[in-house]
Amino acid sequence: MAVPSPPFCLSKHPFSNPPPLDPSKASVLIFGSKANLGGIGQTHLRLGAKLKTNSDFKLQASREPPGLTKELQSEKLERMAGVEHVDLFDEMKQRFLSFKKHKYMKDLELYEKLAKGQSPKFMVIACADSRVCPSSILGFQPGEAFVVRNVANMVPPYENGPSETNAALEFAVNSLEVENILVIGHSQCGGIRALMSMHDDVETSSLIGSWVSVGMNARVKTKAATDLLNFDQQCKHCEKESVNCSLVNLLSYPWVEEKVRNGKLTIHGGYYDFVHCAFEKWTLDYKESNLKDKSGKVAVKDRAFWGSLKADCVKVVQASIIAIAVSTTMANHYLPSFILPLMMISMSLMISQTILVEARQLLEVSLPELPKPELPEFPKPELPNFEIPKFEMPPFPHFPELTKPTLPTVPKDINPSHSTTSP
Repeated sequence: MAVPSPPFCLSKHPFSNPPPLDPSKASVLIFGSKANLGGIGQTHLRLGAKLKTNSDFKLQASREPPGLTKELQSEKLERMAGVEHVDLFDEMKQRFLSFKKHKYMKDLELYEKLAKGQSPKFMVIACADSRVCPSSILGFQPGEAFVVRNVANMVPPYENGPSETNAALEFAVNSLEVENILVIGHSQCGGIRALMSMHDDVETSSLIGSWVSVGMNARVKTKAATDLLNFDQQCKHCEKESVNCSLVNLLSYPWVEEKVRNGKLTIHGGYYDFVHCAFEKWTLDYKESNLKDKSGKVAVKDRAFWGSLKADCVKVVQASIIAIAVSTTMANHYLPSFILPLMMISMSLMISQTILVEARQLLEVSLPELPKPELPEFPKPELPNFEIPKFEMPPFPHFPELTKPTLPTVPKDINPSHSTTSP
């Protein structure tokens, strides 16, 4: 038998005793929507509606009149408008107090030293994406890295004029005298997708489009190299190509190029794949790179892979073998005999597909370039100077001129085709 449900409301007094209500007239009221229900019984149901962070509001089934219910709902909704904002900052406050207690106070000497000045070894140029925090990913501690973040981790060339990125670059290189610049790209970058979605013959008027057009050279190279790939694969290729484009743009600044040439500054590229939690790092080879032309080739060295997908492939294979063993055991006891071969085939296909996907992702990673062999220059052989004797043709022999013979004339009245002799 159905039990009548009392009207829901937001009440200040969740444990108060409401006045009795005729069960035959019981109704459910949920934010202004009312439905009549029939039944008997008296119910006082209290539901705790927990918001994102331990709110003290309670969602209570009450028997109070609909008018009072609406008033309570209106009052609670007005108070709920600022609950999330207050709770988020309250959580932020707790994080700060935890930082002060467990890090600042325990390493007070370091923070007192940092209060007097900074001398970081790294300048990091990363994307503004909330999933890509250099300090969290690479473990930079306070004072170790001077970080600037923008859309798609791009570095505009020197001739583009001032921006917040090259202002930070000038301060880091000339004032802080950092020894390393690291440009970090990442997977599923929205700025790169916007760049790859642009049309060649259309000038965008949006701020994002104007900014990401800094990486147009990377887009052109990607389109030329990955014409047969789908859009997602092209974006992944461009995410790495744009990092190299930024490395080249760094060298367009005279004071950066001078320090790199003198060995006082090193430029690095990085790529963070947060889908598989893998990181790739490489260093620009200034001497081997052809940077005079914008379309010149960028040479890299000291390439390294952290958290490579090879280990993930091994884990997938191990897990698949265990799954096959368990499935085989269950099939022998509970399933018909013809099901087991089908399960084995399907599991084998899944394993092979997974391994192929992982292998393809490994192959998509740019392989390091082999050093060009330096061949010795052989001296050109010197041929002796000698003159070829001139060959003179002998004079052609002279033959006397021959006179044409004179043939006798045949009389006109003689016809050789007719004979006068009778047979």
